[in-house]
Amino acid sequence: MQSASDLDLHAQLKNIIPEQQERLKKLKSVHGKVYLGNITVDMVIGGMRGMTGLLWETSLLDPDEGIRFRGLSIPECQKVLPAATPGGEPLPEGLLWLLLTGKVPSKEQVDALSKDLRSRAKIPGSK
Repeated sequence: MQSASDLDLHAQLKNIIPEQQERLKKLKSVHGKVYLGNITVDMVIGGMRGMTGLLWETSLLDPDEGIRFRGLSIPECQKVLPAATPGGEPLPEGLLWLLLTGKVPSKEQVDALSKDLRSRAKIPGSK
């Protein structure tokens, strides 16, 4: 059985974000002045001002296999991500978890995220 923190996306991100921040700091310190055409790594990480581009590691468009999410093709996502019904399409919350954490969530993690999102849902004008 998974602990409450294993089921909490916020807790998962709290652990992942500092690691990613350190990785980006190292990337900038080692390669920050490297030019990418007329663009430096500092410019890419620093907000993309005055240029067209994006540093985004959660998906990749492969010319042969199509889009990949955190390294997984769409058919692979359909196989490994939790679905509402066996053999059905993956739940959107599972894909969100994968994109944010880089890890395939368990059904319990997806259910906990779904419950959390539902608890925050408010319809304008309703009580």
